[in-house]
Amino acid sequence: MRALLNRLALFFIRFRHFSFMAACAALGVVLFFQPQRNQDQSIEGMFAMDDQLFSSFQVLKRTFDGSEVILVVYRDPQLMNPGGQRRQEIFTENINRVRGISGKAISLQSLLRMIEQMNLEQMQTMLKLAGFDLSTAELVEKSKKLFEGFTHSRDGKTASIVILLEPGNQSGIPRGTTVAAIRESVEQASEEAGLSEEVMLVGESVMVTDGFRMVQEDGRRLGRVATIALSLVVLVLFRSLRWTLIPVALVQCSLVASEAIVAMLHIQVTIVGSMSTSIITVIAVSTIVHLIVRIRKKLTEGMEYGAATERAFLDLATPITFACLTDAVGFGALWFAELEPVQDFATVMFTGSLMVLATFWLVVPTLALFSTADRIPFWNLKVHATRFQSTLTRCLSLLQGVSEKSPVLTLASTGMLLFFSLGGTWQNSVESDFTKNFRADSEIVRSYSFVEDNLGGAGVWDVMIRAPQELDVEFLLRVQSLQNRLRTEIMAESEMGEEPGLTKVLSLVDAIESFSGREIENLSKTHLQLGLMFLEQKMPQFGKALVSSDPLYPGHRYYRIMLRSRERTPADEKKKIIREVRAICSDEFPDPPGNPEEPQTRTTGFYVLLAYMIDSVIRDQWTTFGIAAAGILLMLVISIRSLPLALIGMLPNLLPVFFVLGLLGWLAIPLNLGIALIAAVALGLSIDSSIHYLFDFQQKRKSMDWRAAVGSVQDQVGRALVYSTIALVMGFLSLCLSDFLPTVYFGATAVIAMIGGLLGNLFLLPLFLCLLCRRNNP
Repeated sequence: MRALLNRLALFFIRFRHFSFMAACAALGVVLFFQPQRNQDQSIEGMFAMDDQLFSSFQVLKRTFDGSEVILVVYRDPQLMNPGGQRRQEIFTENINRVRGISGKAISLQSLLRMIEQMNLEQMQTMLKLAGFDLSTAELVEKSKKLFEGFTHSRDGKTASIVILLEPGNQSGIPRGTTVAAIRESVEQASEEAGLSEEVMLVGESVMVTDGFRMVQEDGRRLGRVATIALSLVVLVLFRSLRWTLIPVALVQCSLVASEAIVAMLHIQVTIVGSMSTSIITVIAVSTIVHLIVRIRKKLTEGMEYGAATERAFLDLATPITFACLTDAVGFGALWFAELEPVQDFATVMFTGSLMVLATFWLVVPTLALFSTADRIPFWNLKVHATRFQSTLTRCLSLLQGVSEKSPVLTLASTGMLLFFSLGGTWQNSVESDFTKNFRADSEIVRSYSFVEDNLGGAGVWDVMIRAPQELDVEFLLRVQSLQNRLRTEIMAESEMGEEPGLTKVLSLVDAIESFSGREIENLSKTHLQLGLMFLEQKMPQFGKALVSSDPLYPGHRYYRIMLRSRERTPADEKKKIIREVRAICSDEFPDPPGNPEEPQTRTTGFYVLLAYMIDSVIRDQWTTFGIAAAGILLMLVISIRSLPLALIGMLPNLLPVFFVLGLLGWLAIPLNLGIALIAAVALGLSIDSSIHYLFDFQQKRKSMDWRAAVGSVQDQVGRALVYSTIALVMGFLSLCLSDFLPTVYFGATAVIAMIGGLLGNLFLLPLFLCLLCRRNNP
C-alpha cells in the first residue's frame, strides 16, 4: 500500500503541470456554471420520513393547505381608531405584493371589513334560521373577542398581522427569499405609515431561515478566519509568501469542488449540513501544516528546496492520504443514522474529505514546486530558528518527559478524567426552545418576548381529530369537552407560579358559539347545517382552516383545534405539556382497537416539531459514534498495519470526545444543534494527528531505537500539531462572535476538542508508545 501511494505521489509530482491544468479547467467549468447547493430551510427537513412526528405534520399540511404562519407584530396605541386601521391597511397592502404567501394577509381590519361587507340585510332570513340572529355591530364585537390573541392584543394596543406562506414545493420560491421579501415590505410599510414603534417578524419559518443564514455566514467566516490565521502563522513562523498562499488555494479549491459535487448529487443541505465548510477547512489546514513542517525539516538536513519538497511529498503520501480517507470513513458512519439530514451531512463531509485529498495532489505539487529560485523576497521556506520554536521544542520534550517519568500518576489522572467525563454524559439534556439558539439581545428573542408578553404564547400547534363526514351536535359537544379540559387541566410552571399551559384554544366550536350567540347544545341539526353553510360561503378560508379532508385520503376528514402556548419554556416543561395534551385527547377520543395506523387524534405543529427536533438529531449519536470509531480503527490498522498501535492511537482521541460531552453535562448546558453531532466531529478533528504521529514513529523505528524515535516524532510531528491547532483555534474562536448560539457552542466545543486532542497526542500517545515498546523491548 505504501509503495503504491509513493508511486502515485511520484506520478503527481512528475506530471504536476498537467494535473494542475486539469484541476484549473474543472474549477473553471464549475465556477462558470455555478451549480447551486440544494438547501432545505424547513424544520421537517430535520426528521426521518417514517418518523411519526413528521408523518402527522405532513397530514396537517396536506389537509389544511400546509401553510406556515408568520406574524407581523407592532405596538399601536391607536389601533382601534381610524389612524390605526389605516396603518393596518398599509401593512397588508405591502405584504400582499410579496410572492410566496398564500392568499392575503389577515389583520383585524381586514376581518372586520369582511364582516361589514357580508350584506346581512339580504341574508336576514337565512341567518336567523341558522341561529345567527346578530347585527353587524354584534358580529364585529364577537369577532374581536374570537380573534383576540391572534390579530390583536386584549388591551387593543398591539396589532398582529397573520401571513400564511405557500408550501415551498408548490411556490418554487425559497423560504429564505420569501421571509426576506416580507421583512423588506414591512420596513417599507412602517415608513409609509409613519409608525415610530418597532415592527417585529415572528414565526418558526423566520427563526429557521435566519438560523440557516447565520450558520452559512459563520461557515464562510470560519473559512476566511482560519485560512488567514494559518497564513499569519506560516508568515510569522516560517516567513514564506509561497506557503502563505498555498493554504488559501487548497481550502478554496476544496470547498468549490465539494460544493459542486454536492449540488450535482442533489443533496439537501439542512441547517446541520451548513457547518460542513468549517470542518473541510480543518482537514485542509491540518494537511498543509504537516507538509510545511516536513519540508522545513528536510531543509535543516541540508537539502535544497526542490529536493526537500519532493521528498516531503513522498514521506507524507501515506499519512496524508490515509488521514483524509479516515476522515471520510468517520463521517461516512453517519450514513447509519435514521435521519435523512444527518445522512446528507455524511455525504457532504465524505465528499469534502475526498475533495481535500484530490485537490491536494492535483494543485499543491505545482504551487509548491513552481519556482525554486529566490526571486521574490521571503518566497520560499528558510532554515532559521526563532525563540518561539526553541521554546516549543523544550515544551514538547517536557510533555514527553513528564508522562514517561510518572506513568502511574498520568494513567491515574487520565482514568479520573475519563470517569468524570462519563459521569457528565449522563447529565446531558436537550434544548428544545429554539429561541435560545439566539443571543438574548437579538431581534428574534426580543420579538418572541414581545409577542408572549402582549399576545400570549408564540408557540403554534394543533390537535387534529378524525371527524365524521357530516358534523353533528354530538361530535361538537365532545370537542367542546376536550377543549374545556385543555384550558383548565394543562398547567405550566412559571416565575409567577402555576399558569395555564395553553394560552389559546380555538376551533369551529368557538366560532359557532361566537357568531350565533348560542351554546352548542342549543343548536338544532338544521341550525348547525345552515350555520356551517354560511361560514363556508362567507368565510371560506377560515372554515377550511378548521375542518377539511385529506386530499390523499378523501374519506379521512379532520377537525382542527388551534393551540397556542409559550415558546420560551424549558424543554422538560414543554414536553410535559405536549404529553398531557396527547393524554387528554386520547382520553376524550380513544383510538379504535387493533388499528394503530389510524389514530383518532394527532398532536402536531411547529411547536411540537421544535420541541423534539434536537432529540431527532442526537437520537443516533452514540450508534453512529461507535460505527465511526470502528471504521477509524480499521483505517488505522490498514494504514500502520498494527492493531496495538491502532488501539494506542484511538485512546488519546476518544478522551476529548467524552470530556466535551461530560463537561456540557456537568455545566448543565443543554445539547443544541451546534453540538448534536460533536462526538463524531470531534473524533474526526483529532484523529489525523495520531495517523501522522504513528506513521512517522514507524518510519523512525527503522533507523533508531524506540526512545530516540519517540523523541524525534514528538519534536517534528508535534510542531505541526501545535502550529495547525493554533491556526484552527483562532479560526473556531471567531465562531463565538456569532448571533446563532449553536454556532457559538460548536466553535467552543470544537476548540476544546482540538486542544484536548492535541494534549492527548502530545502527552498520552508518547506514554502509550513507551509502555508498549518497553513491554516488547525491555
